[in-house]
Amino acid sequence: MANEFQGKVLLITGASGTIGRALTNHFLALDAIVCAQVNTGALEAHPKLHISPIDFKSTDAARKMV
Repeated sequence: MANEFQGKVLLITGASGTIGRALTNHFLALDAIVCAQVNTGALEAHPKLHISPIDFKSTDAARKMV
């Protein structure tokens, strides 16, 4: 079966939390490009990981992310 996520771009919010971190690692393992929004905490560097500390409480900030 082909990897349907290879080369796809995903946005994961709350990526530094328990579930968000697990999802981030899962999709990176599937060779996806992950744009990760973090509130606190840190993620390990990865060539296909783009980290953004944008606060989604602000509508303007959220619009800039997408």
